[in-house]
Amino acid sequence: MHPLALARVRAEIEGAQANRVLSTPIQYEETRLQLPFMAACIKEGLRILPPAPQILARIVPEGGKVIDGYFVPGGVDVTSHAYIVQRDGAFYGEDATDFKPERWMVSEKRTFELEAAQLSFGTGARGCMGKDVAMMELYKLLPEVCFCHSSSLPTRLVQGSDLKDDPQLRYRSRAARKVYSYWRGCLQRRSSRYTESQSG
Repeated sequence: MHPLALARVRAEIEGAQANRVLSTPIQYEETRLQLPFMAACIKEGLRILPPAPQILARIVPEGGKVIDGYFVPGGVDVTSHAYIVQRDGAFYGEDATDFKPERWMVSEKRTFELEAAQLSFGTGARGCMGKDVAMMELYKLLPEVCFCHSSSLPTRLVQGSDLKDDPQLRYRSRAARKVYSYWRGCLQRRSSRYTESQSG
């Protein structure tokens, strides 16, 4: 958890809401253009903890191959590991392992370089076909969650408390209520399956 980044995100969203530049629910382009720090946090989160850290492997041909000065025998699977590549100190700097959204806001040129190096969804012909849909979901859902819910929501959901009467929750849009209902249902189903597996 990064409370300072979360506070800055919420302040950015509240400022954009006050300026009436956000829809309900928030649109992808609005997050991209009106919430630059929120967008930077999403990109930095994907860099630090990629959802699919290992890119599809390739098989070394018969006879083997020298890769980066090392001989790799034929038939071996080789791949790039996004979790490792995206923490490379030579490219990202000494703070490569730190969550630092500001690195995405230095300049347009640097942002382009960072995006080109991002392997969270793979790259080239083997890149994830659902990347654009996934990014759209992140840009639409996360600002709503950050704006509408307290940071302690997931813990209290897991503990099973009834949140409908909780005065700390803020239902500021229909989208937020849908998000709440969806995740509440997911957690209840997961809890039921866990209980069944333990009793069986």
